[in-house]
Amino acid sequence: MTKRRCASRTDSIDFGYGDTFSVTSDADGKVSKGGSQGLLRAIRNNAMEVG
Repeated sequence: MTKRRCASRTDSIDFGYGDTFSVTSDADGKVSKGGSQGLLRAIRNNAMEVG
Protein backbone atom coordinates (compact mmCIF):
# COMPACT_ATOMS: atom_id res chain seq x y z
CA MET A 1 0.00 0.00 0.00
CA THR A 2 1.36 3.41 -0.97
CA LYS A 3 0.96 6.23 1.52
CA ARG A 4 0.09 9.58 0.03
CA ARG A 5 0.70 12.91 1.62
CA CYS A 6 -1.89 15.62 1.28
CA ALA A 7 -0.96 19.25 1.40
CA SER A 8 -2.73 21.16 4.11
CA ARG A 9 -3.87 24.74 3.70
CA THR A 10 -3.84 27.27 6.48
CA ASP A 11 -5.05 30.29 4.54
CA SER A 12 -8.70 31.24 4.27
CA ILE A 13 -11.05 33.60 2.49
CA ASP A 14 -14.42 35.06 3.44
CA PHE A 15 -17.22 34.04 1.12
CA GLY A 16 -20.98 34.26 0.92
CA TYR A 17 -23.81 32.44 -0.81
CA GLY A 18 -23.40 32.52 -4.58
CA ASP A 19 -19.75 33.62 -4.63
CA THR A 20 -17.74 31.85 -7.32
CA PHE A 21 -14.08 30.88 -7.38
CA SER A 22 -11.46 30.29 -10.08
CA VAL A 23 -7.91 28.97 -10.18
CA THR A 24 -5.35 31.71 -10.78
CA SER A 25 -2.90 31.36 -13.64
CA ASP A 26 0.02 32.89 -11.73
CA ALA A 27 0.23 30.28 -8.92
CA ASP A 28 -0.38 26.54 -9.19
CA GLY A 29 -3.44 25.47 -7.25
CA LYS A 30 -4.26 28.88 -5.82
CA VAL A 31 -7.97 29.60 -5.73
CA SER A 32 -9.25 33.16 -5.95
CA LYS A 33 -12.68 34.63 -5.45
CA GLY A 34 -14.39 35.65 -8.68
CA GLY A 35 -12.64 35.17 -12.00
CA SER A 36 -14.01 33.83 -15.25
CA GLN A 37 -13.81 30.09 -14.58
CA GLY A 38 -16.46 29.76 -11.86
CA LEU A 39 -15.18 26.32 -10.86
CA LEU A 40 -16.67 26.43 -7.37
CA ARG A 41 -19.79 28.14 -6.04
CA ALA A 42 -20.73 28.71 -2.40
CA ILE A 43 -24.04 27.02 -1.56
CA ARG A 44 -23.81 27.28 2.26
CA ASN A 45 -21.41 28.84 4.73
CA ASN A 46 -19.54 25.52 4.92
CA ALA A 47 -20.16 23.93 1.50
CA MET A 48 -19.14 24.48 -2.10
CA GLU A 49 -20.63 23.15 -5.33
CA VAL A 50 -18.33 22.13 -8.17
CA GLY A 51 -19.15 24.21 -11.25
